[in-house]
Amino acid sequence: MKVHVRREYNAQLILSAVRPWKPTAWRRIAAALDPVFGAPAKTTLRTNQKLGRLSWDHWQKWTRAKNFDYLDAWSPPLSVFERTGQPPDAFLHIINPQFGAEKPVEGVVSYVLLAIAVEVERRETPAFLAALDPVKRFTRRCAWGRDLGGGAFEPLLQYFLLTLERNKKTGRLHVPAAWKAARVSVPR
Repeated sequence: MKVHVRREYNAQLILSAVRPWKPTAWRRIAAALDPVFGAPAKTTLRTNQKLGRLSWDHWQKWTRAKNFDYLDAWSPPLSVFERTGQPPDAFLHIINPQFGAEKPVEGVVSYVLLAIAVEVERRETPAFLAALDPVKRFTRRCAWGRDLGGGAFEPLLQYFLLTLERNKKTGRLHVPAAWKAARVSVPR
């Protein structure tokens, strides 16, 4: 299978003061992202909680589970990518940085990565940012991945959050320079 690594995305990384895995917060976030992720049948969710295949409207299962670590949302579903190599139109990745962490990052309780393919006309709504109450926000335009030759590829977007590093002394988060700090203008 050939992976279409060069598909370009407008991506934003949000360091949030909100816990998206809580039902009240997720309802606000999901309502704001419905235009991006579309019909529930066209989006799948994947989480560390071993809940099986979940669609966009199955939030009641994963928002009530204990020990939340991460959530991925794929539109179209991950199975389309696995079968065809075509990256999704939209990708959402939420991480609980405090899951297993020794010391929480001050003021930040979740990392949220939202990436929407450049050619896709759907966009997140201003309510998305408002629902996340961002502490910091970074943006970047980048490819889905990088071709390593021989059929292998490196998934640049999908694993980006795993590369975030915290300074062990200060607890401050280091975000790679390729991500530009964006104004956190949140409609109230």
